[in-house]
Amino acid sequence: MLPRSEEKEWSDSSGVSEKFYAYFKLPNALFLNRRLIYGYLKKFLDREGDNSILDVGCGGDLLQYLAFRLEKDGFRFSMTGVDANAVAVALAKARTKAWRNVRVVCGQAEEVDGSYHVAVVSQVLHHLSPADASYMLKFVYGTVSRGIVISDFVRSRAAYWLVKAGIYLTTNDGVHRHDGPLSVLRSYADEEIGRLMREAGIRSFSIRNVLPRKFIIIPRGREQA
Repeated sequence: MLPRSEEKEWSDSSGVSEKFYAYFKLPNALFLNRRLIYGYLKKFLDREGDNSILDVGCGGDLLQYLAFRLEKDGFRFSMTGVDANAVAVALAKARTKAWRNVRVVCGQAEEVDGSYHVAVVSQVLHHLSPADASYMLKFVYGTVSRGIVISDFVRSRAAYWLVKAGIYLTTNDGVHRHDGPLSVLRSYADEEIGRLMREAGIRSFSIRNVLPRKFIIIPRGREQA
C-alpha cells in the first residue's frame, strides 16, 4: 500500500485561473465515471416526489451532467452546488444556466443553508486533512435524509500511473502534471475511510473500488428503491 501523502496540491495553495478548471473537461470524462456516480445517486431518488441534491465541491462538469441526466430521466429535482473557489463557481454557473432549479454558491459545505435529500461529494475528500474530512462528512451527513455518494481516487500504484499517464498525454501544464498524480497519493485507503466514518459518527457505508475511482455509498435512513 502506498503511504498517504501530506503534500499540498499547488491548486490548493494558490489562485487558479479559469483555464485550470476548463482543462478538466477531458480528464473528468476519462476518470470521473459520472455514469457510476449517477447510478449510485439514482438509488436514493424518488421517482414520484421531489429530490433536493447538494453537490459539494461542484466545479461544474458533474453538476451540469447530473442536471442533464435528471431532467432527461424525468425526475423532479433541485440542486445546489457549493465550491470554495470563485472561479469554479463562475464556471459552474455558466454551465448550468439553462436550469432554473440549479443554484451555485461560493463557500464551504457547512455554510450552505437548508437540508437535502441526497448529497454528492466528488473529488473533495483527498484535498482534506483527516480532521477536516471527518468534520465535513459529519456535517453533510446531518443535512441529508436519504444518503450520500462520495467519489474519489483509489490510492494504488495502478491508479497513480493510470492518472499520471492520462494527464501527461493530455496537457503539458505543470500544475496539472503535479496535482493529478498527487491527488491519487493524497486519497484515503479503505481502512482510513473507515476511521473517518467512525469519527464522523457514520456507521453504515459501503465502498466500491472501480479503478481508478473509489465510490463510497452512505445510506441515511431507508434507502429509496
